[in-house]
Amino acid sequence: MATRDGHTFRLEASESFRAWRLVPMPDNNDYSRPHASPRLPAPPPPPNRPRMTQPPKPSNIFFNPNFRFPSILKRTTLPVVKKTVPMQHCATVLIPIFLTMITVFVCLIVGLAFLTDGYSYCGDKEKTTQNEDSTCLSKDCIVHSGKLLSSLDEMADPCHNFFQYSCGHKKNDKREISSFEKKLKEKLEEKPRPSFPLPQRLLFDFYDSCMNEEHQNQLASHPSLVSKIGGWHLLQNAKFDNESAQFEKLEVNLHNYGIETLIVVKDDIISAPEFMQETFKEQNLHEFFLNVLTEMDVDIDLAQTAVEKALRLEAELIKAKKKGLSVKMKIKTLELDYPEVDWKVFFDSDDKILGLKRSIHANPSYLKKINQLKEDYETTINYQMIRFLFSLTPALPRKYRRHLKDLNDEIIPRWKKCINEIKQMLAVPLLKFSKKMIKSNVEDTVNIERLKLNVAHKLKSVDWIDLESKENLNDLLETLKITGFDSLNWDKIKEIYKKERLDPTSYFENVIILRQINAQVLESEKWSSLLSRGEVIFHADPPEIVLGPLTVMKMESMNRLHKEVSLTAEIYKVLFDQEAIKRLTKESQSILNAKTECFKNKSTHPVELFYTICAFETIKPESGKSVNLPGLGEFSTQKLFFLDYSTSECLEAQQSLNNVMQHLDGFAEAFSCAVGTVMNPKQKCNVL
Repeated sequence: MATRDGHTFRLEASESFRAWRLVPMPDNNDYSRPHASPRLPAPPPPPNRPRMTQPPKPSNIFFNPNFRFPSILKRTTLPVVKKTVPMQHCATVLIPIFLTMITVFVCLIVGLAFLTDGYSYCGDKEKTTQNEDSTCLSKDCIVHSGKLLSSLDEMADPCHNFFQYSCGHKKNDKREISSFEKKLKEKLEEKPRPSFPLPQRLLFDFYDSCMNEEHQNQLASHPSLVSKIGGWHLLQNAKFDNESAQFEKLEVNLHNYGIETLIVVKDDIISAPEFMQETFKEQNLHEFFLNVLTEMDVDIDLAQTAVEKALRLEAELIKAKKKGLSVKMKIKTLELDYPEVDWKVFFDSDDKILGLKRSIHANPSYLKKINQLKEDYETTINYQMIRFLFSLTPALPRKYRRHLKDLNDEIIPRWKKCINEIKQMLAVPLLKFSKKMIKSNVEDTVNIERLKLNVAHKLKSVDWIDLESKENLNDLLETLKITGFDSLNWDKIKEIYKKERLDPTSYFENVIILRQINAQVLESEKWSSLLSRGEVIFHADPPEIVLGPLTVMKMESMNRLHKEVSLTAEIYKVLFDQEAIKRLTKESQSILNAKTECFKNKSTHPVELFYTICAFETIKPESGKSVNLPGLGEFSTQKLFFLDYSTSECLEAQQSLNNVMQHLDGFAEAFSCAVGTVMNPKQKCNVL
């Protein structure tokens, strides 16, 4: 309070809180009218503080240490004049809150997608909910939107590289290590270990030996094993008899260790094996073999010449393999047309004289090349031995094993490598052991009968298959069954493995033992090929497709559409394989051969490509409809169909996915790819 000229004043803060002013108080002695205070000049500014002509700009609330929310949320009584809150203050508060809500919403969508089996056709009307802008908010749409948001690379052109477009943000995602592998690793490393009967016990012993890298590094290069299979003139300590060397006998010896280098004879079919240059580049293979042979004290000049000639021979074998098709012929024809090969070595010992009536299937172009192998016997033997060396290198000491980096730059964890070995060498015991880790049977997740009906309906519309052939194919289709691996005789499997014991410290010896089991003991069984790379076998009587252990495990990670395409492709394999093709008339067979021939130069696996495209032409999307997905916009059901399949294929080879889409007219139509673009070539291979 202050008094001047008889009047009483009180101090009051200005609006900026930086100056004070005197406000007159009412006169207590005058009740006639309100007291009118005189206008007083504003006090001068404090020293060193200039008068502010404009109100200060509002500062950011997140960086102002003196900011208090009550200044916005609660009106103060100090200012005389009411002051509205600037819009900048509101925007600064509300924008971060809005962005946070959007982020949480997107995370929920993506999380939901990873916790479910993925999209199951947005065309299915499952209580479809839409908001004001017609966005589909059903469970299926939200799930699929989440999967696409985590996978799509919208900057890529689907007509140039569909794999990059559909999998650009997911293809290098290392989180995709399957939960099955992680669970298996935990079980194999569990301490203390529960007791398991044979053959499951072999899994633990083999895993321990594989993880024992220190013991593996102390091994020699095993020249005794090389001598046991016939020796090699390049290795000084490996006995080699050049006069008695015979590539046919060496090939059979290698078959006993599960290694196929030149010829595969199984179920009256002579075929070519998978070659190294179908997977690895010739330059990388050359560097790898040169380094390993040098480590084994092979003369550098000899090694250089041997490796170059061997890889050149393999390139010629690949060319012959792709050139022709497998045809039916009498075994006697082998002796007459390809006399330079001792064919008796590859058949049963009872066939002392190859029967005139017995028939086989083989590729004449490839047989012609095999018949010429003796023209350079040394190169043939060298090629077989470097294939043998190639297969054993992962089990050799580190000084040899380290050169595998020449072939693959990716560093695979040791535990993952060991589990991959178990999948290949102990697949049968592994499936029995891991049954509890597998969610469900394939038969429970896919309607097999519906797939068969789809195939039967498609066959009716195929114009190049005559009526008689269609009736025969339908008879086979009606009785065909698809079963899981657990339908096999487990008692028989126990008998096979119960004689074997594995040393938890001897990885190399364990590899040899298991290869011999898989190549010899199981070879006589119908289901032995389930342990091979095929992973699926077909029993002709009664007709049954048996899915191997690795196939069952792989299908766990597939969505519904991917499973349906894979199983439909297996059905077509049965209908058009070497045995069932006899059900077609000669005219239909001729057309089928021409159609499969078209794919020879389109892919490294032309037969697989042919059957996959057959499956896609059987399972077609619903056309003429579209759906608005959350966060993505409008998609046609045709687009979603192909994206649904591709997002389940993102860990597969890029070329494999693109090859399939290149031959589908429906794909080009869905993505409006112009004729002549990469994904819509002018020349396509038609199937059905």
